[in-house]
Amino acid sequence: MQNRMLRERLPIRAQHLKPEIAKRIQTRKKVEREKAKRYYGRTAKTLKPFEGNEIVSVRKESEWIPGRIIENHNALRSYLVQTDDNILRRNRKDLRPSLNPIPTRIPYQVEDTNPRTEHNYNISII
Repeated sequence: MQNRMLRERLPIRAQHLKPEIAKRIQTRKKVEREKAKRYYGRTAKTLKPFEGNEIVSVRKESEWIPGRIIENHNALRSYLVQTDDNILRRNRKDLRPSLNPIPTRIPYQVEDTNPRTEHNYNISII
């Protein structure tokens, strides 16, 4: 009974003192989650992953700037991107394949292809 000590000392079965788990609420929440997932899945698209050294457009605040993919980041769907002033970490939804030719102001070359090595990049996340 609401997990409190009773004032009365009347004999009562132990099973009557245990709180009941509201199973209807759990099943209703599960149905609601499945319904939301189904509606979200109608319009959700899987974006094509990028390869290293690919030219992209990067969302920086409200504008799109040119950049080059350096490598995949450890976080899911994230990439390290070299722009003309610094290196950014961006999610895949903030990157677009670029139709413009390679910008000449980005002198970065991929040297290490081992994904397990640690890099000390100056990363700014917005």
